[in-house]
Amino acid sequence: VPEKGIREYRDLCREYRSLIQIRTKFRNKIHRILSRSGIRLSPVISDIFGKNGSIILDGLINGRSLDSIFESIKHPGILRKRAEIIGSICGNLSEHDVFLIQSSMCMINAVDQEIDLFITKMENRFYQKPTDISILISIPGIQLQSASAILAEIGDINQYPSFKNLVSFAGLNPKVSES
Repeated sequence: VPEKGIREYRDLCREYRSLIQIRTKFRNKIHRILSRSGIRLSPVISDIFGKNGSIILDGLINGRSLDSIFESIKHPGILRKRAEIIGSICGNLSEHDVFLIQSSMCMINAVDQEIDLFITKMENRFYQKPTDISILISIPGIQLQSASAILAEIGDINQYPSFKNLVSFAGLNPKVSES
């Protein structure tokens, strides 16, 4: 059983991952509502929850005209895609759809605030072992949150007598035993 500090850190990382999944669930719900209403922005805009995507989504929810929506967008890449974006909006949002999207957006904002709190708490925790984090971050494809999750699940690396024991614990050394 790992020490209390590692168990708490592990709980933080697991809850963080759970919050990310909850946020993704609400984002997917908004994508489904838009698609069902004949609004397919996803193939045209890389992130409808980014800065410019949010401007378009907010404009559609509030019933603004497409011209007024595009007046508030300054990004040249989005402005170049204006015809494509207008072509992807083939339907209207009903009052029910607007309510569901607004509800989901409120939930996303609340979850984002919780995620920020967890990130701050995790950062304070893993800066206690900066060398472990810096070693993991030096691996291509591993960022801060992934490194913290790895450290939380492994715990104290000194508890493993050899790298083979660590690899076996992580399940990265599968054996195939066939008769």
